[in-house]
Amino acid sequence: MMKTDKALLNKRQLSHYLGMSMSKIDYLMKEDKIGYYKIGKNVRFKVDEVNVWLEKFRNFTLLKS
Repeated sequence: MMKTDKALLNKRQLSHYLGMSMSKIDYLMKEDKIGYYKIGKNVRFKVDEVNVWLEKFRNFTLLKS
């Protein structure tokens, strides 16, 4: 079983993990609001870094619809 804190997620997996659309993930990436790793043409997100980033917004609205 893979340790989740060391796991790498692709954009689709991150979208499910956060409950956001992939277009919102694209927006966050474009605006440098979320960290990611580009490996060739692939984009990956570290779960532990996403959790730290997410914790900053616990009491705030992240995106307006």
